[in-house]
Amino acid sequence: MQVLEAWRDIQQRKTRFSPALSYLHRLRSYTSQCVLMFADIQSFTALAILISAYVAMGCDIVAYHWQYMIYLAWMASVTHLASLSFLRNHLTNNFVKCIWRLTAMAVIQILLSVAVGLATTFGDNPWYREADQLIGIEVPPAEGGRPATCYFKQGVDVNSITFSSGVKMILLLLWGFSIRIAKMFERFEGGLRKFAYRMHHKSRILRYGVDDGSTTQIWNPRARRKGQGFFGHLLEPFKIAILVVLSIQLNFLTSFLAEVYWLLFTIIYITTRLVKFRIPSPADDNKWTFGQVLPLILLVAPIAIAIESFYTAPKTHTPQMTHTNTQQMNGPGSGLDPVAGLGHVDSLAYRGVFFLAALSYIEVGIYFVLDQPDTEGLALPLLQIALSILLLQPLYQIYWVVCDVFLSKAIWSRPLKLTTYDTLFLGSSAMQVSLNFCALNFGIANSGALQAGTASQKSVALLLFFSCNLVPFCFTYLLLVNLIYHMPRLRATRWRFAILLFFPCYIFLSFFLMSCFFRFLNWRVGVSYFDPYM
Repeated sequence: MQVLEAWRDIQQRKTRFSPALSYLHRLRSYTSQCVLMFADIQSFTALAILISAYVAMGCDIVAYHWQYMIYLAWMASVTHLASLSFLRNHLTNNFVKCIWRLTAMAVIQILLSVAVGLATTFGDNPWYREADQLIGIEVPPAEGGRPATCYFKQGVDVNSITFSSGVKMILLLLWGFSIRIAKMFERFEGGLRKFAYRMHHKSRILRYGVDDGSTTQIWNPRARRKGQGFFGHLLEPFKIAILVVLSIQLNFLTSFLAEVYWLLFTIIYITTRLVKFRIPSPADDNKWTFGQVLPLILLVAPIAIAIESFYTAPKTHTPQMTHTNTQQMNGPGSGLDPVAGLGHVDSLAYRGVFFLAALSYIEVGIYFVLDQPDTEGLALPLLQIALSILLLQPLYQIYWVVCDVFLSKAIWSRPLKLTTYDTLFLGSSAMQVSLNFCALNFGIANSGALQAGTASQKSVALLLFFSCNLVPFCFTYLLLVNLIYHMPRLRATRWRFAILLFFPCYIFLSFFLMSCFFRFLNWRVGVSYFDPYM
């Protein structure tokens, strides 16, 4: 008790004689209050927009304004989600505040999803006059088109661009809200981080031994463990790589960077569509009235309250103890420390997998953000993305970790080893980029020539394209196994120089064979497929 009282006395003296610390604590507290009020205003704004649109669903709201309402309400809800990301720890420590805000956010997401579903009946720009569309001039009438209810009674064309865009929007809404709920509950996020740490810890045991400094179970490519078969020894690097990739992917998924990334891409998606939607707007929508001035005035309220609270606060202030999610998760009784699993961020395996995983996230973001005819559609692009994210991209990441496991045991000179690392990383990155932004940039799947092909031709082309990417993995793995086993015998300089030249030639050969494969496919199937490597 005396030690505890002495510690409290030291903290009080530190606060009393450190005005700078008290100033920073007050600033942080009032900034949180300002952001919280700003988030609440955005939530109420989204609710007001949606409720007003549903109330005026009769003949009072036209199709153009209904679509406009969707973008404005979505922008307000995304701004609210971004504010909650900043206030995650504050709302976790005040669970009552978190509950009613999540409830309001759920109501907004439901109303917004229903509004997007109703908007899929509009077709392509129904507010334009047919005469203007025929001559190529897109000028909406002053009233903004027919009432929205006239389109709600019509059927939905599942092959239209409007339907695919609506499904994209609903997917983004559901994904953003589900991630927000998961982030608010520390058990879910903490459980994923603990599971990722267990996977990382198990991979280190398989690769480096049971404990630090132990050499009893260190994996050695030239010596099998007792009782281990040949194929089991040969496939053990893949087991290590799968555990490492799973650990890194879970850490990346639960990181704040991934959360900000999806918010950023959602904001870009809404902003680009809203700007494009506003360019040919009716003349009456460009006038500043009560509805345009009020939101700007409401933005001043959080700042004014924060400034008033900061300068009218009492002089004596005792800082409150705040606990972050990590502190609560790593309290007494926690078996594993998830933060300790992040000590491998400086390794080459982690950096390579992180970069390759970031490429896959960028691919999905570009699919949702771009608004081009080549990127429209649902079935085939989503199938390509699913195969790429769930199959090919994890294979690229496992391939990189397997190469790192083998090369770390190679008895090579440092320049040769670093050159091999760089070449393999450049090759895997180039192949994944070409896969994402050439093949899955929807040139293969959605080009005009391919649309003329049959469904069987599309399926065969897609499966063959994914299969041809698996050939370099098998070839590289067999090459590394052969080099690691026989490199001690090839100590002459000429062999090292030959191997140094072989890897760039191997990368070029892989691209050349893929290009030849697509040329053969063009000739054999009879459809002019896009060649991503030329």
